[in-house]
Amino acid sequence: MPLKGIGNKKYHQRIISDLIFAIRKNFAKKRIKGMEVLPEISISSLECYEYAQCGTVVKDYNFDIAIIDNDDNLLMIIEVEGGKRNKTEINKKLEDCLKNIDDLQEIMSIEYNKDGDLKFYHYSLQRGKLVKQETTSHCELLNMNFKTSLVSLKK
Repeated sequence: MPLKGIGNKKYHQRIISDLIFAIRKNFAKKRIKGMEVLPEISISSLECYEYAQCGTVVKDYNFDIAIIDNDDNLLMIIEVEGGKRNKTEINKKLEDCLKNIDDLQEIMSIEYNKDGDLKFYHYSLQRGKLVKQETTSHCELLNMNFKTSLVSLKK
C-alpha cells in the first residue's frame, strides 16, 4: 500500500498545518535563518539529493514534513501516522534515510488514533537497526514542544 501524501484525512492535515505554522513562528522568534520547513515533499525535490549524492542510493521517499538547511540538506523528518498507513513501509523508509543521509539529525513521528489520542516517537539506529522509542513531544533540533503547537486539535 503506497503512502497517501495529500490524500490523507483532515485530522492528519491539521497536524501538519499546525506544526508548520508553529515551526515557522519558532524560526522567526529565535531568528533562525538557516533552516526551512516544507510539507509533503520528496527527496527528489531537494537539489542536493539529485542523483543520490547522500552516499548510497536512497529511494525518492516522500515526507509529511521536512526541515532543510539553506543548501537543501535534509536535517529532520516528521511523519504523521494514523489509521491504516503501512508501518512496515514507513519504518523501511526511515531506516534507509538514517543509514544513508549524513546530514539527518532527527526523525520524529506523531501517531494518532480515531479518538484523537496522540503519541510521539523518536527514531534512531542502534547496531544498524531502526529503533522507535516513545517520547515526549520535545523536538531537540528545534528546541520546541510539538504537542503545544497543535492548536487546532485542542478541544
